This record gives sequence, structure tokens and C-alpha cells, in this order.
Amino acid sequence: AAMNMVLSVAPIHTTASDSRRTAKAKFQQVLKFRVSEDPTGELADTGVREWSLDDFEYICTLGSGATATVYRAREKVSGYEIALKVQEYDDHDTAADVELDIHSNLDHPNTVKLIDYFFSDVPFENPCCPDDDDDGDMDVQNQYFCMILEICDKGSLFDVIESYEGGWLDEVDAARYMQGCLRALKYLHENDL
Repeated sequence: AAMNMVLSVAPIHTTASDSRRTAKAKFQQVLKFRVSEDPTGELADTGVREWSLDDFEYICTLGSGATATVYRAREKVSGYEIALKVQEYDDHDTAADVELDIHSNLDHPNTVKLIDYFFSDVPFENPCCPDDDDDGDMDVQNQYFCMILEICDKGSLFDVIESYEGGWLDEVDAARYMQGCLRALKYLHENDL
């Protein structure tokens, strides 16, 4: 009995993966009270509200392309880290609509998962370096399309390759990464994507 008592009060050592699991569990609870869009406002009475950029804090910029910037961000209530893809949007923006349509149907371990999306009237900015170029177009109202995506902890495949000495993967790891890419490609083709 004394041994059981000692074991039950022994300190529990948490690891980074334990913290991520706890944050993910909290994030799953937050998801129950957030929606992409609530055009009528009817859900607000139930405690459910639309996502907004205020729900996230900036960590770093992961990358930027011709039409979008992807940020590493933390959901404020749970502390869960996500990738937040932000791009300017207008009602004629079919590329964003197509990407949302494709991403919302993906469910494979070798593809990035779409968690949710929302629209914003303000850009998501690095708080350390806000956009300083004020061009005087204050009357122009931009809208931003924001995709909440799972974070890829190891970064891109290019980041993984660069992390190896000399920038070369050994054969076993190269085969493993290639196998994952081919599984994802097969999945996309099987789903006419």
C-alpha cells in the first residue's frame, strides 16, 4: 500500500509533445465554438462565433508567394500552433475558392489538413514589423481569405533536405520521404485532383 501511495504522488514530467497534445485537446474544444461564417448572426446567441485574426498571435512568417503569405501562429485560448495562410480576396477570386474546395476534401496523412477558414477585413501582420508603407488608399477596403492549416513541424521538404549535412539525404530517408510524396500524389489522383 505504501508503494502505491508513493507511485500515485510521484511528479509527472511533461515533455514538449505532452504540451502539444494538451494544447491540441484544448484547441479541439475551441473549435466547437468557432465557425467560418455566421452571416445571419444566429449562432452568436449560442456562444459560437466567427474566427477572426484576433484569435491568433504571430510567431513567425513561414513563407510568402505571389498571392499569399503563410504564418506560424498560436491560437490564443489553447496555445495550439497552426499555419495561417492569408491572401487578399475579392468576390471574383476563383483561385481561392478552388483551393478551399480542394483542401476541404483532403484527408490523407501525407497532405496538409485544412482545419477551418475565415474572412477578415484587416491583414495579419508581424507585430515586430507592421506594414509601414501608407499609400493613402484608406478608402479602399480589402478583404482577406484566411486558411487555418495544420502546422508541419519539420517544415517543408526543402527545409528537411537543408537540415542534412551537405544538403543530401541518405538513401533510407530519401526513400521514406519519396514514398510519402508518392502516396500523397496517388491519393490526389485517385480523387481526381
